[in-house]
Amino acid sequence: MSWQQINLYLPELQPSKELLTAKSAVGVLIFAVVLCLGLSALDIFENQHQKQKLQALRADFDAGQQRMTEVLAALPRSQAAVLQKELDEQRAELARRERIYQLIQSQNLGNSDGFSGQLQALARQHQSVLSLSAFSLLQGGQKITMAGEAKIAEAVPQYLQRLQYEPAFAQAVFGNMMIERTKSGRVQFSLTHDAQITQAGGRNGRP
Repeated sequence: MSWQQINLYLPELQPSKELLTAKSAVGVLIFAVVLCLGLSALDIFENQHQKQKLQALRADFDAGQQRMTEVLAALPRSQAAVLQKELDEQRAELARRERIYQLIQSQNLGNSDGFSGQLQALARQHQSVLSLSAFSLLQGGQKITMAGEAKIAEAVPQYLQRLQYEPAFAQAVFGNMMIERTKSGRVQFSLTHDAQITQAGGRNGRP
């Protein structure tokens, strides 16, 4: 009887189940934390407890990032690169939601009913090619100003048009829109109520 020795430590013979499980776990963890954070931010104006809940979820997300860093270090370089890209995208989304929350929270909104409807509309119409760096609700939500960046110029009027179809923004007046292309090829845009001339179409942010 002859015996054949097989080296199970060869890369092609190693099981991939643990790697796939780790990848799935990382994805689920990122999605769950960001989803919970987003839902909490939408109702942040209801009471002070929501603010505390948002802070607690942020702490959980930070702890989760540390665990994910350890998982990424144990993965093959190619697979780690894919997960790192997904993680960076989720971090950017989290930062975007936090900016919206901080900007609105710091203003005297003049609306006792809150603005969860507007926040939900912003979340529904979010585009991966566009991000907001500033957002303001003026005169109780009757006037809208914002600023941000987009990968393509066409995304800006499309985004505004979809927002205007949202019931929460149906009666709102959007500021005059200005667009400027940066050296990197991206476009920066802003909507204000004090500009007299727009560089991208009509008044009130309407193309």
